[in-house]
Amino acid sequence: MSASAFVALPFAMHQAWMWGFLNYCMGIGLALLVAAWLYTRPRESGREQVILAVAALVVWTAHMASWVVLLILAAGNELGKLGSWREVWPAMRPNLVLLVPVVPLLLWRSEAAGHGSGPAYVDFVNTKIVVFASVLRGTDKLVDIGLLAALACVSGVALLWASGRRLERRLLVSGVLLAFAAVAAPTTILNAWGTDLRTAPIALLVLVLAITPSARPERERLIVMAGIALFCVRVGTVTRDWVRHGHVLEQRLTLLGAVPRGGRVGYLWAAPDCGFPWRLVPDEKLGSYALTRRDAYVNTLFMVDNAKLMTVRDPLLAQRWSGGTQDVAPLCPQNRPDLAAMNVKIAGMRADGFDAVWVSGGIPADLPPPPGFVVAKRAGGDTLFVRR
Repeated sequence: MSASAFVALPFAMHQAWMWGFLNYCMGIGLALLVAAWLYTRPRESGREQVILAVAALVVWTAHMASWVVLLILAAGNELGKLGSWREVWPAMRPNLVLLVPVVPLLLWRSEAAGHGSGPAYVDFVNTKIVVFASVLRGTDKLVDIGLLAALACVSGVALLWASGRRLERRLLVSGVLLAFAAVAAPTTILNAWGTDLRTAPIALLVLVLAITPSARPERERLIVMAGIALFCVRVGTVTRDWVRHGHVLEQRLTLLGAVPRGGRVGYLWAAPDCGFPWRLVPDEKLGSYALTRRDAYVNTLFMVDNAKLMTVRDPLLAQRWSGGTQDVAPLCPQNRPDLAAMNVKIAGMRADGFDAVWVSGGIPADLPPPPGFVVAKRAGGDTLFVRR
């Protein structure tokens, strides 16, 4: 095993993992395992083709984007071995079974309805710069960027000390293809946000893995120790940040005890400022716990066209009060909460029969109750209003 594998360890806790895209992260882990098998074994026999087809379906089931990553890794494996372009088709042929998930994909999307399923780009140049600079985003900005810079330095040293060709060609091609995919990918496609930010850390991980071992064992040991040290820093900073924020979340979650069981709860999150939120915390979705702990409907449910985790039978709730309606943007450039917009949403919730409204974020701690509601509880800066 090359020491570069240890240097790549911190990328396991990348931005997509910090966002909580756990099915995608599981799919990436499976894709890397399948790719490792692709890189080391021939696939000419019928038995191995069947195994590969099943593996592709498993990866696709975990997450469609992780299946695309697997296709890119397979392409890099073959392109890295090509001697001439006449070898392209013979190289592609044993990998065609990786396209088996296209069948369930077409069946899945055949009944898709709604708008916004096409690709969407947002501020292309700045977005792509941020996508790669923020691959470790999630805790403190200076710490995350500093750790990324340290990883770049250690990778540079490992590359200088590497023996032979310095870079394993197939992994290099795979990493370059993934980096290109992150640049070319839209911010949103098929109603899925963050296509590019999910791909960028995997591209950097594979590029680091491409660095070949040093011919001198003592240098390899130094790189291994540096990689382990940086991974420990990553684990430590994430743990510290989560424990610290966890205490605040525990206080805020005490409001659940005052939520009417089996009712309708409107959760409103007022962003505290207009800046780019580097630290990733579950503030916008905190009210979702009312569903599992109080058997209540809450407007934070993540509903994606043709991939809904549940069915909302009430058409009013499904159309007007699903995921995204909890966000109340601040007034910019004044950098203060938009209480007028919040009151409009509260009035709409009251008119649509909501039993409680949970207000969170950058709002005054002594926010007075809106018409028709009384204060049920305040905790951790949050306020729960219930109907009179």
